[in-house]
Amino acid sequence: MSEPFFSVVVPTHNRADLIPRAMSSVLSQKFESFELIIVDDASTDCTNDVVRKERDPRVRMVSLRDNKGVSVARNRGSAAALGQYVAFLDSDDEYLPGFLEKMHHLLTSDGHDIEFAWTGIATLRVETDGAHPGLWRRRINETIWNPSFSSKGDALRYCLTRDPPWGTGHGLRAKRTGFE
Repeated sequence: MSEPFFSVVVPTHNRADLIPRAMSSVLSQKFESFELIIVDDASTDCTNDVVRKERDPRVRMVSLRDNKGVSVARNRGSAAALGQYVAFLDSDDEYLPGFLEKMHHLLTSDGHDIEFAWTGIATLRVETDGAHPGLWRRRINETIWNPSFSSKGDALRYCLTRDPPWGTGHGLRAKRTGFE
């Protein structure tokens, strides 16, 4: 396999029930130049078995012996990355169809040398209506953040040292060389 454009890093711990959805959202992308790195942070359920059943050659797994937390898991996944850009996805989240294709276009259009990018999030919340039994409402809450930084370095430093409004787990893509 040639160098992928994206290395999608998914840290997980005891999420055997959720990891298939996250993996499927990446594997079903039309843009196919990616690798999917699942970092199992010492799960005690069958997460490891669920991931190993996937036969797509773009899927790799990093298993940690001891539970170290999501930051260590992300760093281990990033260290294993071969792609030009490292992208993060939490194991309880998913990419919308066409997401990697749009990100690829953004990162490569107009001849810009883009070191990193982040996106907003859409959160689906399902609510019941107490006044009308059986009635469900789906609400999508969008989070959009448009800060102004004096430099790319200041923006990247902010993103890597704080938990921005969108969260680190699904909004950030960074050029691997710059991230390292």
